[in-house]
Amino acid sequence: MEAIPGVSRKLASGRDGADNPGSFIPSGLLPNPEKQAGATSSAQFCGYPNSTHFVKDLRKKLADAVTVAEKIPQDEMNYLVCSTYSEFVDKVAVGTSQITAMMKNLSHYWGVPAATYRHFEQPQNKAAIVQGIDETTKQLKERMDMTLDELARLKEEHSAAPSFIAPGVQPTAGGKAGKARFPTRTAAVVRPQIAHGWKIDNSHSPFVPRITVKHNALRSLELSMNEPGPGDGKAPHPYQFELDLFEPEEQRLALKPPIPAKKPAETEFSYIDTLEEFQRSLLELASAKDLAVDVEHHSYRTYLGITCLIQISSRTKDYVFDTIALRDHIHELNAVFTNPKILKVFHGGNLDIQWLQRDFGVYVVNMFDTGQACRVLPLPRFSLAFLVQHYLGRIIDKTHQTSDWRVRPIPNDMLDYARSDTHDLLFLYDCLRNDLIRKDPSLGLLQQVYVQSKSVCLQRYEKQTTDVNDFAMIMWRFAKNFSEQQKFALKRILEWRDDVARDLDESIGLVNVLPSGRENVHRHVFKEC
Repeated sequence: MEAIPGVSRKLASGRDGADNPGSFIPSGLLPNPEKQAGATSSAQFCGYPNSTHFVKDLRKKLADAVTVAEKIPQDEMNYLVCSTYSEFVDKVAVGTSQITAMMKNLSHYWGVPAATYRHFEQPQNKAAIVQGIDETTKQLKERMDMTLDELARLKEEHSAAPSFIAPGVQPTAGGKAGKARFPTRTAAVVRPQIAHGWKIDNSHSPFVPRITVKHNALRSLELSMNEPGPGDGKAPHPYQFELDLFEPEEQRLALKPPIPAKKPAETEFSYIDTLEEFQRSLLELASAKDLAVDVEHHSYRTYLGITCLIQISSRTKDYVFDTIALRDHIHELNAVFTNPKILKVFHGGNLDIQWLQRDFGVYVVNMFDTGQACRVLPLPRFSLAFLVQHYLGRIIDKTHQTSDWRVRPIPNDMLDYARSDTHDLLFLYDCLRNDLIRKDPSLGLLQQVYVQSKSVCLQRYEKQTTDVNDFAMIMWRFAKNFSEQQKFALKRILEWRDDVARDLDESIGLVNVLPSGRENVHRHVFKEC
């Protein structure tokens, strides 16, 4: 999760916007670093005794902000009258600068594409500012939702296996060991990157796209990869040109009766783990008009992560592709995934898109993300489990949500679980499309889902860098007790842990070098500093 204190310090400074950050935003709305640094000995959470006090005060500050906003003239005539007063105009200008600076800083911190907040570059264009705030807020909310979902998943996943203790580091005494949910399926898994001799690049060098052949190209791969990028250090997107030109076909913007999927027992199913089966399945998929797609991923016994399975469902058949066995051939899915005539339905595809790029050089053109549709409608919740319950009246069995998908052969119950993620997804897409059209017959909402889904496809994978979030979180809680020497030591220890994880191709969460508890941290790590 992103370290919020760093953002707070950026925003509270006000240097990118106005000289007086407190003149428009209610005082104290953002955490105050000076207050945090000088907090009493009982303060543990961003200058507050605990997170409950922080949230309580934040709600009050937000309520104050809303109260101030409601005093701004709403109708055009009153606004024009107020605009004749120079003091009002000055206040609005300062507030606009502050808000745009805050949004730009938050956007940069959370990795929102620069194109999303380009509107802030026109401070005199109020319509552009409003549009920029609207688009950026949606992107930020989506990233926060995604981060919270990923945090919950990692928390479960990492609690299912014991930590690796780096050589020379004493294990923590009295620590509470996490109970593995599926111990019989994680204990003896051979690490595929070692068994198959994969070349793993955990270095700090930038990610180089793996794509070598560009299917369904409107612009050659060479030209696409030589396009000037947005200056963020990432490689160009090979399908930027095709995605920019993509528009959904008219037939996909019309009401149609939803097509329920047959029961799994009545639906043809193929588990694909040989090249011959893979080539045959590609021909079948190429003839489909709609495909549902999902990915099963493993992130605990690897530094960057491993895509273990790809599940695909057409209207008549379910497929599960063993991407460990077929790793060197999965890139051929680009013939289908980048075909603009074939709709690919994902649910919450943000991470799936990046994993497909990282491991196989696979990209997607023409996506409908049901997670985005949930947000646009909006529905009360955005999860696949909620959609299944809402439209099908079923409760999803999430038993294998944190299973180790590297295990081979895959047990039948895990295969059934993986298959179920896409089996009904096309029907859910039908229902969401119709609800979007009924809510907005002008098709604005449906078009918005396609635009937001396109933004998901335009993501470009980049390697994770040395994670400063652990340092920020520890400092957030314990900064008042650390000397400068101890801060320096903590940074170096976390950097060392990252180096160990890279060298061993293990996740940072697996390499446990810090004893638990504040007292143990001081006694065991910083005693000599």
